[in-house]
Amino acid sequence: MSKQEEEMDNLLSSPKANVARAANVMLAHGSFIRTIILNNTDQKDLVEDLMQNLFISLVRRPIPDDVKTIKSYLYRAITHDIIDEKRKIIRYRNHLRIFLRSVEYGVQRPPEVAMINSEEACVMLELMEEKLSPYLYQALKLRYCDSLSNPEIASKMDVSTESATKYIFLGLKKLRTLAPECRKKTYG
Repeated sequence: MSKQEEEMDNLLSSPKANVARAANVMLAHGSFIRTIILNNTDQKDLVEDLMQNLFISLVRRPIPDDVKTIKSYLYRAITHDIIDEKRKIIRYRNHLRIFLRSVEYGVQRPPEVAMINSEEACVMLELMEEKLSPYLYQALKLRYCDSLSNPEIASKMDVSTESATKYIFLGLKKLRTLAPECRKKTYG
């Protein structure tokens, strides 16, 4: 059976059967799964969440019938889930850190200074839109306004990661030449 036929067969199998298969896997290998999770993460509060995520992924994509060792399959799936969860936590903490810095600056700085910085940002965005190509502008906007990673930018722009990285590099290079012009427009 080809890979496409297997995927189609999985899609056509009943959701109840997938839930039952996932439940059987969790019952049969629950202690192994818990041990792997505990050994691979230092955050014990994530154990139940990761077990639930694994169950859901087993319901969505049941273990293929041609898998010879279920434990090795589960080990790989669990480690990938843990890596993804750690990335989400790091990304969340970075966003939180950026937000706290902006709140801190807003509280510590006098209103005039905050207003000037806001004006500079607006002028710089206007300049970017005027002076940069649409691809460079979009890449920089996604990177620095939306805080997306290069692969996420590539996905949004429907280009390769290398192209997105190149757009960001070229956009920043061009912005460095625009900085004096931005100061002139802001301060006269």
